[in-house]
Parts: sequence; structure tokens; C-alpha cells
Amino acid sequence: MIALPRKTSFEEPAADFTPLASISILLLSLFLAYAALARRPEVEAGAPLAPELAGASDSIVIRISSGGTLHIEGSRCDETAFRAAFEEVRFRQPGAPVVVVLEEGARASLLARVMDQLKLAGTEKIRIALREGAPSDG
Repeated sequence: MIALPRKTSFEEPAADFTPLASISILLLSLFLAYAALARRPEVEAGAPLAPELAGASDSIVIRISSGGTLHIEGSRCDETAFRAAFEEVRFRQPGAPVVVVLEEGARASLLARVMDQLKLAGTEKIRIALREGAPSDG
């Protein structure tokens, strides 16, 4: 029979914390990188009011009323014919910036559809103005 040496003293098992520390540092760095990249762009709180834009005669003015009607350069326009009417005005004033005037209570969904149509028509400069206390013409 072969005799194995016996342990004479009690030894505690050694704990290796290196993998735990490296994973913790990795998670911390990923969290910080995500936090830096996930910042939302800041939006300016107030758009200019429409009276300030009255002197902009070289602009194409589109008005969205609280009743949901659209006006291009003062002429009432149906939403389905908006793009054709806009391109006609755009043909007469090429390169002119576009000002979308929102009356108080205008729907954001209509603004989004108008902005989409303006982008599809190739408009590069679009400004949005607010008109407070304007009457509705629906």
C-alpha cells in the first residue's frame, strides 16, 4: 500500500477575483459609453411667432389652421393636392425658403405630413412659426 502525505494544516481555498473585477469594469465602461451616446438632442423651446416673419416676402408661406386647412401663399389647398400646389408655387419661386405657420391648436400629425411632402419635393430650408390666438377656419 502506498501512503499519501496528509495535510497537517488547514488551508482555505484562495478566491480569484480577477474575472469578477474585469467583468465589472467592462460593464461600467459599456454603461458610460451608452449614457454618453444616448443623449437626446436638445430642442429649442420656443419657435418664432408669425408676426416676426411678416417681413419675409421672399419666403413661401404655408399656413396650417387649427381646423386642419392648408393655405399656400394665401390660397386654400386640399391636403391631397398639397404637393402639386406647392410645386407650382415652388416653380415660380425657386430656392425660396419655406415658412410653415402653425395656428394655435393645429394638429401635429398634419404638420408631420406637410413636412414629409416638403422634404419629398426637395425643400432644404424649412422654418416653423407659431401664430397665437388665430381664428379657426375649418
